[in-house]
Amino acid sequence: MNAPNANILFLPNGMFRTDQQDLIISEHTVPLWLGNLNLPWEEVLHLGVCCIYKKGQSIFSSEGNTRYFFYLQSGSVQSLFEDDQGEIHVNLYMQSGMLFNEMICMAGIHKKDFYIFVKDSKVVRFDRETLFSPQFLRDYPHLTVNLACSLARKALILAEFKPKGKPLETIHKVARLLYTLAASRQHLDTYPSHNEMARILNVHRSSIARVIKQLKEMGIVIRSTKHHLLISDMDRLKRLAIGDISITL
Repeated sequence: MNAPNANILFLPNGMFRTDQQDLIISEHTVPLWLGNLNLPWEEVLHLGVCCIYKKGQSIFSSEGNTRYFFYLQSGSVQSLFEDDQGEIHVNLYMQSGMLFNEMICMAGIHKKDFYIFVKDSKVVRFDRETLFSPQFLRDYPHLTVNLACSLARKALILAEFKPKGKPLETIHKVARLLYTLAASRQHLDTYPSHNEMARILNVHRSSIARVIKQLKEMGIVIRSTKHHLLISDMDRLKRLAIGDISITL
């Protein structure tokens, strides 16, 4: 099953182009990187409907989608919203192992939110009306707990990293990605490559390498390799992530 929505063309200047308009992404927000929070939902994929989305396809949180939430089995997706002035902001950048649209689905509120797939993705669509029956809650109480924890985590980081009044420097953008990926852990066995971070943040790859080196010199990151990163000071990383300019760079 494929999404019926318009394709999105990714442009190198930080914009998306649809058949209707160009979407200019605000420089005030940076996607928060999340993945694997909802892996226990792999247990019930048979209760949903499998959908294949190509890079550039989208899902809009219209009235027709407020009853559904989705599990990203493979690929990646960006969550965006449009404010009252028509400016587009990036909420989350989600890798596999994540639920999405569940906040709107559970609240039953239609907002100007939408999702753009940045890689070919395999998604399982769940229907809230049929899934959350008394029998489901008895059989899978741990999934209800997982969903509640996931919602709380997303709500917290979206509140902490809400749009500020001015664009962030590259070091703050990188810190935001690393902090949201790390959560309470200090060892990252998988994290975005320099090329991927550069694409997500719309900066040059050399800027990412420079920032990682700077984080090491500041003592925030102890060691980084292609597949592993060790953070020594989560508090200072978070302060950078929220745009604290009082930290000596």
